[in-house]
Order: sequence, then C-alpha cells, then structure tokens
Amino acid sequence: MPLLKYFLILTLFAMPLAAHKDALADEAPLSFSNAYAYQTAPNQSNGAVFMDVHNRTSDDIQITAAASDVAQMVELHTHSMDGGTMSMYPVEFFTIPANGDHALKPTGDHIMLMMLNAPLMPNETFEVKVTVGNGENFTIPVSVKSLSE
Repeated sequence: MPLLKYFLILTLFAMPLAAHKDALADEAPLSFSNAYAYQTAPNQSNGAVFMDVHNRTSDDIQITAAASDVAQMVELHTHSMDGGTMSMYPVEFFTIPANGDHALKPTGDHIMLMMLNAPLMPNETFEVKVTVGNGENFTIPVSVKSLSE
C-alpha cells in the first residue's frame, strides 16, 4: 500500500509539470506540420522535404539553414520559371511572415537533400533540423511517401 501512495503523490506532482511542458511547446514561435519527402529510386542521389510552417509571432522569422543525417549536404532551395524553363537554385533563407504561413512544396520553396546516404523508402521517417535567424533550432519528423501518394 505505501508504494501505491508514493505513486499517486508522484503522479499528482507530475501532471502539472507535463501540462506546463505542453503549454510551452504550444508557445514555440514556429509550428511545423505535414512534413514529408517522396521515396527515391535506389540510384537517386537527391531528395526534397516539404511541409507547412506557421509563424505564431508578430515578427517575420527566417529559416536560415537545414540539416539531416539522411544526406551529406542539405540546402534551402526554390524554383522559378524563366521563359518557359523551370529552374531550381539555393537560397539563403525562407521568410515566414508574422502571424502567417509558408508552404514548402514541390515547384516552390523546399529543403533539398543532396548525396543521400541511402534511398528514402515509403513509410520510413527521418528528422530534419531547421535553424532560424536567431540561432534557434527545431527538429521536425519527416514521413516518406510513396510516389503514388
């Protein structure tokens, strides 16, 4: 019986702490959702990460870098159309507008994974770490989708 008593006391003290931790997570300046990459072929050396980013603050926030263990090099990239030709190239940052959203999507801004260490396989997950202008880092879980999704 004393063990049960101690367990109940610990539970009562831990619940407010857990609720406080969740509240702090909800107060993070950025939230990330729907992070995914498409599967890659066995000989394919590059991939890309897409997601929705929401800025909860009244100031613009810039994503300035990204990293992941699945690739030897990770860059922020975008696309542009010039004379009927689609071009992809690296950029220094993505701006997430104050109290707004920014979508990383195919044919738009995205996180480029270059020199993949292994093919990206459907239903796997991996992490991407993004860095913002003030040096704060966010780790985002990324789901790998099949090409048919």
